[in-house]
Amino acid sequence: MRPDDDNERPRHPRDDEEGPRQAPQKSGGGLMMVLLVVGGVLFLGCAACGGVGYWLFSKGKEVVEETQAKIEAAQVEAKTAGLAGERPAEQPAVATLRVKELLDRKREYDGKWVIATGRVQRVHRIPQVGKSERGWLLMEGTTRAALTCDFGPDEWALLPKFDDKRDYQVIGLMMADFDKLTWCRVINATADKDIPAVKVADLVREPEKYRGKTVFVSGVVNTADPQAKSVTLESDGPRKVVCLLTSGFNRLLKNGRGGTAELRATVGEISPAQVTLSNCEVIADEISSGGHPLQARTFLTRFDRGAANADANNRGKKFTVTGKVESVSPTRDRVVIAGDAGKGKTKAAMTIAAEFAPEWGEALAGVKAGDTVIVSGEYAAMVGTEVRLAGCWLVPDRKAPD
Repeated sequence: MRPDDDNERPRHPRDDEEGPRQAPQKSGGGLMMVLLVVGGVLFLGCAACGGVGYWLFSKGKEVVEETQAKIEAAQVEAKTAGLAGERPAEQPAVATLRVKELLDRKREYDGKWVIATGRVQRVHRIPQVGKSERGWLLMEGTTRAALTCDFGPDEWALLPKFDDKRDYQVIGLMMADFDKLTWCRVINATADKDIPAVKVADLVREPEKYRGKTVFVSGVVNTADPQAKSVTLESDGPRKVVCLLTSGFNRLLKNGRGGTAELRATVGEISPAQVTLSNCEVIADEISSGGHPLQARTFLTRFDRGAANADANNRGKKFTVTGKVESVSPTRDRVVIAGDAGKGKTKAAMTIAAEFAPEWGEALAGVKAGDTVIVSGEYAAMVGTEVRLAGCWLVPDRKAPD
């Protein structure tokens, strides 16, 4: 090897030597390309997903609309079931029942003509092209079910303007599977328009004016006779109004003394002492302010301050009270209800004496010490630790038929 060969070869600088260095090559173009490729893939993926999502949404919407249409068609079929062909000849009703009771016993009356009594909850009209309008009603039944009443065009045209606070009677053919009456007709729908509404005061003052006529009369229920199934309406003066009920007696008892009632009735016998209304039907009713039962102990807290305040605060007021019977008088005209034992000696010692008219004797025959009863009456007096209610009646259980 020649001594000067090393001097002829090119020499690469070391890292620790000073001098100019070659700049590294830029890689930005490659990174940009990668980002563009990835972005494109993502864009295409999102577009594809969006298309699939829209397709799924469209299909789902079609299914929902188709299902809704089937449901509505089924509802219409259910509402109109039984109205095919000519209206069958109406037969005498085999029973007249409150809507709730009819729904409870619907299988018993399936395929039979019945009269349902109740309040109208809803009116649904069905226009028909080239035909007369028809429709159906919903009548209040239970919290879980209502009664559908389907009408043909002729009967629908005669429908009155409904008042949601009044009862109506509808006759129809029972279809138990649908909870409905078909080929319905509102009883006396047109005749009711001509019946006069009379105030109790006018009836008492001029009874001869209405003798033998059918009237609507409204008033406050004052007393009740379980043997005659009658009630009296409050009136000024010595003459009273006695209503002989064909139905709805228990219904009025449940409202407590002082409840209101509207009746369709015929004015019958008239005397200086009373005006008697026969064939009375309850059209509407409302519970009294004191008609909601109070527990005996709660009621007696009103009398903690003694007799002096009792008369001033309670005179003329009507109350409905529930509690356990302590005793029943031998004449069955007086029931003593015990005050519930609790805090305070006064409350525990107090009692309620419910006083009944003689006609309640038979109804009280089955009441004994230890029974729980509900009574409704008017405050009469406080004697010692006994609070007395006069003119009482026994209130039926809320589940009892009206």
